[in-house]
Amino acid sequence: MKIARSLGTNIPLYAISSDPADAEWRDRAFALLDRGDNALSAQVLSEFYVQAARPSRADAPPHEPAAGRVSASSRFRVQRSR
Repeated sequence: MKIARSLGTNIPLYAISSDPADAEWRDRAFALLDRGDNALSAQVLSEFYVQAARPSRADAPPHEPAAGRVSASSRFRVQRSR
């Protein structure tokens, strides 16, 4: 089994950004997430939740939608821990 390249937390954070200034970065993030040779780790998903739901974030969702975004990330490749 080929080991995927692990993407950092900033990639899924750009993917959910609603800031119009982030449009190009959002497109790049989805392109990376959709590639079959990249993956997210459990640690990155955990960090993503913390950052996506932090109260100081302008577009922070409540717990349920934020947790749903983590669950929805299962459409992307998640690298299993060894």
